[in-house]
Amino acid sequence: TDIASFVCLLTLRVRIVVLPTFLVYRCCALFVVCVVTAGVHGKLECTSRLSGMPDVTVTFQDPSLFDNVSLHPCVRMNRFMKERLLSFVPPDGVFTLMEYSVNRQVAIPVYVKPQISFHGHSGNMNIFMGAKGIPADKRIEGIVITVRFSQNVTTVHMNANVGDAVFNQNSKVLTWTIDRLGKTLSPNLGGTIALARPISNHEQKPEVSASWKIPAYSISGMRVANVSIFNETYKVHKGMRSVTRAGKFSIRT
Repeated sequence: TDIASFVCLLTLRVRIVVLPTFLVYRCCALFVVCVVTAGVHGKLECTSRLSGMPDVTVTFQDPSLFDNVSLHPCVRMNRFMKERLLSFVPPDGVFTLMEYSVNRQVAIPVYVKPQISFHGHSGNMNIFMGAKGIPADKRIEGIVITVRFSQNVTTVHMNANVGDAVFNQNSKVLTWTIDRLGKTLSPNLGGTIALARPISNHEQKPEVSASWKIPAYSISGMRVANVSIFNETYKVHKGMRSVTRAGKFSIRT
């Protein structure tokens, strides 16, 4: 085994989570979408395979974005408080270097618009989704839209122009999966719902949620400006990756 190819590696991975607690849309009138609450939570994850006692410094392009910061014990708190940078001797392996929230509003890069109606023993549902406000060279991947129905629903027949939709008869959950969002065709899911009895005013409405990710993209604007390594003379292979993904992304119907 070539040990040398592993001992001189430092990789930083930025995970941006859109709404780690909850993201809720209220669908008001026809296709009018109101954001009820939104937020961004980020993690800076580090993989270190450095021998000796290297001293690492990480600087950011705009550290004023950070709020509610939580640091790994290896980070020198005094330097962070004074200079808003990370100075540390990394432990070996994978660890979370920093967690933070973002102190400004961000544009949600995905829209999900469900339209659900019931009449007697049946109903209709249409869901439209797509990207908005992200760079042309970025793609949304790993999309999963879940609709949880009440036990009153007997069958669901849906057709999707993109991806696959599967209804679980036992759990009453419809799952629509899309591998990757294309440039031109907007995904749409539509079909009918069969009910055992007419919907009452007090019956729970279907719950719609979504998960997705955008590789190589930071919705918060958080960017690492430079990574410097001191006290060691060997060559270090440094890497940096970013990914934005949904936290609890739910839509009221």
